Amino acid sequence: MRIIAALLGLVVATGALAQTDAVQQTERAARLIGDAAEGLASAPRGERRLSVLGRVVQGYETGLAAQRSASRDLALRADVLSARMAQDRDRLARLLGGLHRVSRAPAPLLLLHPSGPEGAARAAQMMAAIVPHLQAEADELRAMMIELDIVANEQDRAEDLMRDGLAGVQQARIALRDALDARTVPPEPEPALVARLRADSQNLQAFARLLARESAAMATGSPQRFEEARGTLPLPAPGHVLRAYGARDADGTVRPGIVLGVEGVRQVTAPWTASLRYSGPFLEYGQIAVLEPAEGWLMILAGLNDVQRQAGEVILAGEPVGTLTQSRGGVAGFGVEPATESGPNQRQVLYVELRHEGVPVDPTPWFGFD
Repeated sequence: MRIIAALLGLVVATGALAQTDAVQQTERAARLIGDAAEGLASAPRGERRLSVLGRVVQGYETGLAAQRSASRDLALRADVLSARMAQDRDRLARLLGGLHRVSRAPAPLLLLHPSGPEGAARAAQMMAAIVPHLQAEADELRAMMIELDIVANEQDRAEDLMRDGLAGVQQARIALRDALDARTVPPEPEPALVARLRADSQNLQAFARLLARESAAMATGSPQRFEEARGTLPLPAPGHVLRAYGARDADGTVRPGIVLGVEGVRQVTAPWTASLRYSGPFLEYGQIAVLEPAEGWLMILAGLNDVQRQAGEVILAGEPVGTLTQSRGGVAGFGVEPATESGPNQRQVLYVELRHEGVPVDPTPWFGFD
């Protein structure tokens, strides 16, 4: 009976669960969505409203992307734990059933053994050796039960976060759209000039060189200030480098820029206050935006689904520039193959190029990658 009592005590023992990656991702998503909600509630009126709302939308999208990833990991962990618990439960149930039958046998019969007293002693020793192993297995099962309960609670919390995040990002996008509609739009640049520049350009590099010469007299800020921002610029959209500066595409083309992989975030913002020198479609690059952060400097963002601003506008740091679309094979001419694995977030690509006096510069050291 002491053996049975000890085994039954395993079921109600307590334990601890270490923070998993999925739980930490949920914490991060909650923080991002909470910060975005506060930003939306306190978004000021006036010239800073667009930059605040641009970052708010990015914050919501980043938080939702993190939460989708966490929700997938939580679901996978729950499946693994359930399968392992089912296996262990069946095995322990058989062992407990056997021990229960033994415990119900009359005490004199337990002392009998076909091999006599020595056999009975050996059997008792074997039982004593088995109990610690059973204890360890039961402890492991109990820990899995506790973890499964925590995972279930985190899944409930994840559903609440997704609901709040989706409602929040919808409100933020509406507020951003209204703010964009209410802005003062400058007159469009001379159509003949843009048409001539595009006609004279065989590729994006040639177009950038021609545009740099035409825009030399329309500086928007101090070049020294922009140069001092090296290493601190926020990315136009949170992501990672898929193709480094000067690397060859799948088709062998070398492009003087970097290709960013962006997951779950559509909003693209200006890393630095700049005038928008050109916006619109260009060759195989999709929609592009050419920003002039300082005299002699051009930053090109290509692969956009649409540009939300008009050429000639001054875009403050953090203000929206455009949105991204889902990556497809060959899209935007970057030679980036679509993701082979299906994930919780759609992957988009953004091409970023930086030029000084028409000469390409590696943009990677200019950004503060997290």
